[in-house]
Amino acid sequence: MPTPHHFVSVLLGHSDVSVRLLAQADPAQQPALSPIQQILSSPFLLLGSLMALFYFIVLVPERRRKVTEMHRLAGIKKNDRIVTIGGIHGVVSAVNEGDTLTIRLDESGNSKMKIDRKAVARVISDKPETE
Repeated sequence: MPTPHHFVSVLLGHSDVSVRLLAQADPAQQPALSPIQQILSSPFLLLGSLMALFYFIVLVPERRRKVTEMHRLAGIKKNDRIVTIGGIHGVVSAVNEGDTLTIRLDESGNSKMKIDRKAVARVISDKPETE
């Protein structure tokens, strides 16, 4: 029975170097892998490293952002100037029980609105931001 070396040598014109490069060796002739090489060639290592990379690139920053957002919303107090998600500007006139705020929309205090705490997009500070 002809070997793979024979077919490759016939196709490529008896080049010894190309035969050795392209012909597949028998499994019995391949050298045994060390335990470290077996671990490093495992597809589970690649999968595990991709999962760890996803965790540290996507999930950790998202968790950190949610915690800072929660602290920012919990720190809203009376007389803070805020902007809602809908773009409404106002001043917090009362922090109600639960997750609602009452905001004053005009300077006279006649127009008030109750909003969810989660509807606050940002708190405006009168202090200039330092960069």
